[in-house]
Order: sequence, then structure tokens, then C-alpha cells
Amino acid sequence: MGANFPLAVKIFGRKKETRGEDAGITFAFNTAGGIAGAFAAGFFIIPSLGLEKTNFLAFAAYLLIGFAALAVAGSRARLHYALGAGLAGVFLAGGYLFGNPPSLNWGVYYGGIRKASLEEFKYNKYYMERDIIYSRHGHYGLVSVRHDKLQNELQLINNGKVDASNNIIDTHTQLLIGHLPLFLHKNPERVLNIGLGGGFTVGAIKAHPQVKHIDVVEIDPLVVEATGTHFREVNNDALNDPRISVHIHDGRHFIKTTPHKYDIIVSEPPNIWVSGVSMLFTREFYKLADERLKKGGLLFQWAPGYEMSTEDMKLIVKTLRERFEYVSYWVEGFDVAIIASHEYPAVDPAYIESLLAIPRIKYDAENLFDKATPDFIVSYIQTPVVPFGMIDYHLRDFNLVNTDNLPYLEFNTARNMFNFQKTMKESL
Repeated sequence: MGANFPLAVKIFGRKKETRGEDAGITFAFNTAGGIAGAFAAGFFIIPSLGLEKTNFLAFAAYLLIGFAALAVAGSRARLHYALGAGLAGVFLAGGYLFGNPPSLNWGVYYGGIRKASLEEFKYNKYYMERDIIYSRHGHYGLVSVRHDKLQNELQLINNGKVDASNNIIDTHTQLLIGHLPLFLHKNPERVLNIGLGGGFTVGAIKAHPQVKHIDVVEIDPLVVEATGTHFREVNNDALNDPRISVHIHDGRHFIKTTPHKYDIIVSEPPNIWVSGVSMLFTREFYKLADERLKKGGLLFQWAPGYEMSTEDMKLIVKTLRERFEYVSYWVEGFDVAIIASHEYPAVDPAYIESLLAIPRIKYDAENLFDKATPDFIVSYIQTPVVPFGMIDYHLRDFNLVNTDNLPYLEFNTARNMFNFQKTMKESL
């Protein structure tokens, strides 16, 4: 490809007198073609055909151009055609081996760097053998759904990383984020959920009959399509409810512009190192969220504990503590559920008991807690990692705050991916 432009200049600039002008015209056409090609590919071809078929289309286009050139090559045409056929075979074989959906859905950039040895890396190939039942490429990348036949597991994959699944670890986290704030708030009429994922959190929220309206904000329409089509049987048919409004929107911009106020805001975006996501963990975002909470409202924040050091965890808590009087968190597996509010989040055993009389909530509680009893759930809620009254002591020697101008977490969590084992030990 790099040789195309100088060759074009050579072909069209045959006269010395006009060589500069010819080179300029060639460059203008090259620039116009580059802009038109990028626009067409990004906005039409890739969204319509997908990344895999677009790759094959590009292979075919270059081969056609090559064969067209060979057709007028002259006396050595047979040799040229033979070489062209060989190159075609190489390109097509490469496209088949490395351009098929399982390969593109295998996030080597994320999962591969965590492997301690080549053998462990090779073992990870079993990810590629799982059936892809949905795969589309949109403006924010490749969204796929994979069905693991061995474990009967559904996975929502975003650019090669599993963002949600129905395995026991992910399910516990997603149910906790959905139910915990509603166990604490007795009158949660309007709830905002930022980040749809597999819809498990929304499915938990909608199980509470007191909720009159749920705004779901998801930036990628393909996530909504994939979740609404393939996760209905495992997420309580999350999106099929007249109380739910789905907004294809950026979470930060939505919370800044919405006229509504909420009893509960649940922020469950992708991993912090993903471009733009760190803006949902800054002092400025928490100010906006606070302004959209009703009196007595609760903010719940998910955080990826498996990609965070102890200092990173303190950074989130410190940033929230600058805005809210009461902040603490619970750990579920390697994920973290953080609560922030202006009023002490007291729990009422009688209210918990009334909620457990609802079949769906009872079902989720049995999957989430060791014992689905009011006493056990109350005890769990009352024992966060750091008691509310001790949070300032916990942060006594920590002064950093995550801001829009200094988004430490965006860098730290990306760096921690390359030191995964140490980060996991710290998070424990």
C-alpha cells in the first residue's frame, strides 16, 4: 500500500515541466479518496457488513487492482498471474484464519497479557472455540455474544473483553449493584442506571414494584440490541417493561442535561481504562450526580477491584467523600460496590422482610446471599469493608482526588493490567 502513491506520481508525472503540478493533482485525488474511503468505511461499510466482511472486501479490492495491473504487464504475464494467484491464496487464508469472528472476539490485548506462561496463553484458545451467536461492528467497536457450550454461559463481549455474563461471579456483582440500593431506599420512585451491559442490574431494579420509572443510559446501540435479543431469559427480561426508558447517550452528558431528579443513581460503566469512561469517576461527575439526586437519594458506583490497587480504591472513595457525607463499599468477588449519600443509609429489617415476599427478589436474594433471610441481609448491609464512621480515618493520609484534568485512575488501571497478579493480591 505504501508504494501506491509514489507509483501513481511516477505514472501521471511523466513530463519534467509539469511534474510538480502532476504530483499535486495526484496528492489531491489521494487525499480526497482517503477521506471518502474512511468516511464510507466508518459510517456505512463496517456498520453494514461488519469488520470481518469489510476486511475481505478490502482484500478483494487490492487483488482486483493487482490483477488489472498484471493484465497489461506484457510478455511476462503468465509469471505475474501465477504470483498473483499465490498472493491471493495467502491473503484469503490469512483472512480466514485471523479475520473470522472468534479470533476478533478473543481480546489478546486484554486477556493475553495476564498469562504467566506461553502454555497458559495457549490454553486460553478455548475462548475461540465458543460459539459466536451475535457479532456486529459499530461506531464504538465490535459487540458480540458468545455461548459457552461447556458451561452453558452467555457472555457479552465488547472489543474482545467480556463485559457481562451469567456466570456466578458476574451475576453476584450485577445483582448486588441492582438490589442493594433498593434494600436501603424505601421509596425509590425514579432510578437512573448508567451502563446497560447484560441487563442484569436493570433486571434486578425492575423487580422492585415501588420503582415507577427507570432511565437506562447506554452509549452503544449494539449493546442494547445484543442484550435485548440474547439475554432476556437470564436477566429477568430486563428491557421488557413499560417503566423503562432506554437512552442511547453518553452517561456524563445525559446526567448533565436531563431535567429529572432521581432517588437512586447506579453507575455501572465499562472498565475505567476504556476511552472516556474515567470521566464517570471524577469529582466533576460526582458533582453532577449529586445535583440530580433527590433529598435522601443514593449514588451507587461499581468499580473493577481486580484492576485497582489499594491506593486506587482510596482515590475513588476520597473523590466521592469530597462531595458526600457518607461513603463506604462492599466487595463481591473482585468487584466493588460503593455507596455515597448525604444521609446515613440505615436499613430496616421489616422493609427487607416485605421485599423478600416478592418472588423475584426472593429468587435473586437466594442466588446472591448465603442466607436469604432479613437478619442475614441486614447484617451484610451493616458491615461494609470500612464502617461509615471510620471512612475519614481510613483516608487520613490520602489527599489525591480524581478530576477531569488529572484522571489518575485512567492511567493507573491501564498500567495495572500489566501487573495483574500483584493488583489482584492487593485487592484481596
